[in-house]
Amino acid sequence: MKQRKVLTEEERNQAYKHDMQKFAWVSVLGIATGAVSGFVGTVFAMCITAAVGFRDEYPWLLYLMPLGGLVIVWMYQKYSNPGNAIHGTDLVIDSIQSSEPLPKRIVPLIFSGTVITQLFGGSAGREGAALQIGGGIASWLGYIFKRNRREIHIMTICGMAGCFTALFGTPITAAVFAMEVATVGVLQYTAILPCTLACFTAFIISQQMGEPVTAYALSSIPSLDLLTAGKVVLLAAVCGLAAMLFCYISHQTSHIMQKKFRNPYIRVIVGGCAVTALIMIFGNTYSGAGGISSA
Repeated sequence: MKQRKVLTEEERNQAYKHDMQKFAWVSVLGIATGAVSGFVGTVFAMCITAAVGFRDEYPWLLYLMPLGGLVIVWMYQKYSNPGNAIHGTDLVIDSIQSSEPLPKRIVPLIFSGTVITQLFGGSAGREGAALQIGGGIASWLGYIFKRNRREIHIMTICGMAGCFTALFGTPITAAVFAMEVATVGVLQYTAILPCTLACFTAFIISQQMGEPVTAYALSSIPSLDLLTAGKVVLLAAVCGLAAMLFCYISHQTSHIMQKKFRNPYIRVIVGGCAVTALIMIFGNTYSGAGGISSA
């Protein structure tokens, strides 16, 4: 059996000093990343709110949805490198798991594309955009300041969490969510401290800038018993199946559209007209950021 090495007093002091320096430096990275991603995330949230409010004031913008789609496709065609298109949140996760930095263009493209989508009533969630914008900002901050791969990995998670916090005002949820989504099924324990600091820094900045917290009122909370637990389990199963069905239909629809309409400009016009037609038939009940429109 291998004997454990006994450190001298000097070696213990050096190890303690090294750990404290590392602790301080990781804390600084978390706070700095949270500050930048929180600021940008708050501006992003304000732009979305302004776009939705403008659309609610002028509901005829819904009928120009294909035009908004054409603008977004043009931006992506012009500013995306051939053969290296932007693939949303998957691109951020791939960057975390590799040594490659995120494309510089991801932040302005996702930022402007999402705001334009909201302006014309397209249903684009803020969650994915927050992860992409925050991750993109943090990744390039890491490379600008020449941090090593592990530190950039942590900074990217902090950026994702910070931007998410700025949009929704949920620092603890954002920290856990970002650490989990970075590597599905594995919690990034090394990122707990900097990610938490990033989230609360972003939260403070968003509040100072006047961004309201997303809140939902609970009229009542049922008692926890076997019947309630059974209902929760059943609801979870139904929601899981619904999510699987939605993903399948979404992927199949995307595949069919790409096969039938190879030209992206024609494809976005057809898709925009289809969504506009559905709104005209069923009413404007789910447009914009997950149905936040009041129209």
